[in-house]
Amino acid sequence: MLPEGCLDWRGISGYAVAMRFRPKFGLFETYTLIGGVFCLSAFVKAWFFHANYHFSIWEGLEGTLFILSSLYLVLNRFLVYWEIDSTGLRARTFWIVSKIAWIEVTRVCGYPSERPSSDSVQVEYMGGQIVANPEDRFAFISALRRFAPEAEFEV
Repeated sequence: MLPEGCLDWRGISGYAVAMRFRPKFGLFETYTLIGGVFCLSAFVKAWFFHANYHFSIWEGLEGTLFILSSLYLVLNRFLVYWEIDSTGLRARTFWIVSKIAWIEVTRVCGYPSERPSSDSVQVEYMGGQIVANPEDRFAFISALRRFAPEAEFEV
C-alpha cells in the first residue's frame, strides 16, 4: 500500500515507479490562482465587452503578473514532481530531469538547514542538491529513509 499523496504508475524512466510526489499547493498558491482568475476575467471583460474602464499601465502590469503567476502555478502542479523507486530518486522540474542513485545520497535535511521542521526537504548528493516541497513530507522522508539508509538524516 502506498502512502497518501503518492501515485503508482509508469514514470519518467518507463519502469514501474514506487512513488511519485507532487509539490505542495498551499494558501499562497491558492490566493495567487484566484487573483489570476479575477485579473483574467477583468481583461476579458474590458477586451470583449469594450467596457468604459481603461487600465493604467500599473494595473495592466499587475494583472499580467497575476495571470503569469497563475499559469506558472498550474504548470508547476503538473510538470514538477519527485519519483522514488529502488533504482534512485528522479526529480523533474518542467523539462529537466535529475537522476540520483541511492549510493550518491549523502544527507537529507530541512530547507533551509537551520529549520529542520520546515516544509521543504533538501537532499544532498555527491553531485549537488535537490530541494523538494512534497505534499506528503512524512511519506517522502520515509521513502528516502527506506531506500537510502546510508545517508545522514537531520529531519
